[in-house]
Amino acid sequence: MGLFANRRRRKVKQEPTAGTAGSVAPTKQKPEGAVSFEDFKAEVSAAGLAEDWTERRLQLQFQAIDENGDGWVERKEFKKAMHNLNRLTAALDDVKPEEDLISRAVGKTLETCKDGSKRTWMHGDHPIGDLWLIYGPLILMAMLGQLKAVVEDKVVRTAEQVVVACLGSFDTIVLATVKAGNWRACWVSGLIATLLRNIPRCKLFKMFAVKGGAMCDCEMNCEIQFIENFMELLGAKVDLKAQDKGQYLVWMWNVKRDGADDCRVRLEQYKTVENASVDMLKNGFVAAKDYTHAPNLIRCAVVSAPVTDQAGEPIAARLNKNVGEALAAAKEDAAKSGFIRD
Repeated sequence: MGLFANRRRRKVKQEPTAGTAGSVAPTKQKPEGAVSFEDFKAEVSAAGLAEDWTERRLQLQFQAIDENGDGWVERKEFKKAMHNLNRLTAALDDVKPEEDLISRAVGKTLETCKDGSKRTWMHGDHPIGDLWLIYGPLILMAMLGQLKAVVEDKVVRTAEQVVVACLGSFDTIVLATVKAGNWRACWVSGLIATLLRNIPRCKLFKMFAVKGGAMCDCEMNCEIQFIENFMELLGAKVDLKAQDKGQYLVWMWNVKRDGADDCRVRLEQYKTVENASVDMLKNGFVAAKDYTHAPNLIRCAVVSAPVTDQAGEPIAARLNKNVGEALAAAKEDAAKSGFIRD
């Protein structure tokens, strides 16, 4: 659109005032050669694209380029955005659909048959390759360390408010209670969506799992295997791998982000549902002063739990009870004692 061309562009009659474009309003004097949001919007209109681009979409595009958030797109920011876009499109061009990260992680995940032989976890007619069309670009950005961190305004929050927000965003992708033929693809989709939603917002993202019966805990746990394989292919730095802490196993990865410190992704797999006690689970919802706003939040999700435990007993009611009591205890502690020390 010629935003940084040396040609003479038509002038924008009205300079943006604070608040007219939300967070895209300029916060300082115009740097040499820079473009404001109003300039950007005028160029889009002049190019005949105004009908296709909503105001909200324009703001998001502008914010993606305006790296320092000062309301001006400078030459160096525009050049970096184009460089990143070139890297992303090159990565998309290099990765063939049949070689996408999701399918590759699935292909490395093996389950043990009754006769002791191994076979691919997903077999038959599973449309797993379709997920790459949905999540591929964001996954590639995460691989390149270019998944842009979400930055919230520093509104004052009490410890209780921090805990309540954590409780409200507590996720689960467990599908063990529904015997659907394509549950594996649904679980994979839920896991990836949960990771891609939380990594830009969290300095620490905790995933909880419970070992159990044959479906979820065959000799090689397929859901845990997939998480390991996917995080490895994503290029995440491994800090811990299946480290035995007595009552649970723990994994830890670091994922690079654009505009913030790494996100630490932690997976805890409890050996029994009783090990996932109220006190253990409550630690996932504590309020710490350095973790009150994105991109430094703490968030949690239950990602793997079977219908029955290793003794064949149902676990849903027991796990729900522990989780519910842990949430209530965390909220009560925050209201009574405030923020914990890091």
